[in-house]
Amino acid sequence: MPIDNQQMATDTLSAARLRARWLVVVAVLAALTLTAIAPAASAAPPGGVLRGVVIPGAKPPPIAAAPAATSAARAASNSGLTPSLAIFRREVGIVSGILVRARNAIVPRFKLDLLWHGDYPVLDIKGFELSPVTRAEAESYACIRCTGQGHFLPAKLHGRKLVANVRGTRLMNSKTAFLADVTEPGHIGRIQGSKLKITATSLGTQTFGNACLGADTGTDLTKFGGTLPFVPCTTRTPRDPGVALAFPAELSSSQRETGAIVGRTSGPRWLSVFQVHGPCLADAQLDAQAYGRQVMYHVNGKFAKRFTTGIATKPGLFCAYLQTGGRYRKVPDGQLTLVGEVPFYAGDFIQISVPGTVAAGQVIATTYQGFASSSFELYTFHSYEPCAADAQDEAPQAFGYFFMAVGPGGFSVPVTSLPVEATTFACAYLQTAGPAGVTPQGVTVASNEAEVAVTPAAPVTGDSRRIEPRRNAYQEIRIGRG
Repeated sequence: MPIDNQQMATDTLSAARLRARWLVVVAVLAALTLTAIAPAASAAPPGGVLRGVVIPGAKPPPIAAAPAATSAARAASNSGLTPSLAIFRREVGIVSGILVRARNAIVPRFKLDLLWHGDYPVLDIKGFELSPVTRAEAESYACIRCTGQGHFLPAKLHGRKLVANVRGTRLMNSKTAFLADVTEPGHIGRIQGSKLKITATSLGTQTFGNACLGADTGTDLTKFGGTLPFVPCTTRTPRDPGVALAFPAELSSSQRETGAIVGRTSGPRWLSVFQVHGPCLADAQLDAQAYGRQVMYHVNGKFAKRFTTGIATKPGLFCAYLQTGGRYRKVPDGQLTLVGEVPFYAGDFIQISVPGTVAAGQVIATTYQGFASSSFELYTFHSYEPCAADAQDEAPQAFGYFFMAVGPGGFSVPVTSLPVEATTFACAYLQTAGPAGVTPQGVTVASNEAEVAVTPAAPVTGDSRRIEPRRNAYQEIRIGRG
């Protein structure tokens, strides 16, 4: 049985044209120091999957002699990456993550025995046995150049031995080869063959091959025709220094966004990125079978790539896989070295209801309504300055502050401000994390602002300046410049 080695194609899927506001994202990711990626990657749990922005166990390196981190810089440092703050500037709403080490286990060697009787030059095959086999594993088999009208009955597992018998007559001659494979999801599979063996004193069968198949390639020997997806039978996984990806946390329902992915490998690799509305599966082959469309690159050494997202109306995941070897049916099928998954969100919004004007010294009755596609934190502020890009940057300049968990689903939150003295801005942010103490955290997925004019106060007469908060409304706390 010939083994046809696959050739690595060097074609890559071209990403769509970058939007102007994303040029800075690509620039910063290209400028990331790859020496900062490697320690963060090794600190992540081996074989784990990245779930979210903060990676358990990873300790971001300190940013030496740098000004206070902007929201975009915080998003990158949460992933253990040290960005150039001068390049990153004030880009916000970016979620980022690093891929962590992974590998495909290999199905153990198995023994193939053909059951037969007869005499040269033809043997009558009566069945076969495979062992050891577990219930988690699947098998397929094919008798190449067999003759006769018989067929194999469904195989049955007896303990750890799989047995299939033949009904009718299946004949084997010197040109016949019997093939069997054993596979398991997420594992590199095994394939083995058996053929006629003739000596001067005996007649029988002998096994050959014992090769390995790419994980989850879906080979079915009973229906197969073509080149099999052979891969090396080794559990050794090359150590790649690291890969990181970044993209907008909130995707649009009407236009495509642009993300970027950078890293360094220790050899030629295939890099696949999927945008999915289900779980990330074990490898690129399974994701391609379940979800279809992917972005794929052939990389070697240091690289910086960009990719274009699809439009989205509900939250999901970006799944990324770095693999050795070649491709099978245009999808990478080699050994995994790094994997990762990072969430994206869609459909989130905030609306703010405020009066057009209030008198100086009075409070503002504000209502924040909207939709949260996941569990988020709603941060609200009142400030005498225009709203900042995210809650972290707004907090220092605001005088009134309120926060609460919302979603998933619609929300309506009434908040009564502190007394105001000048034109005031009501600012609201949906973010992916709750506060640390009272300090806002997380990445912004939606925001809005409203302006309230403040008229001069009326002369004080008796109780005319007494301020009454609305009933059933939340009351702000005083922070910042209050």
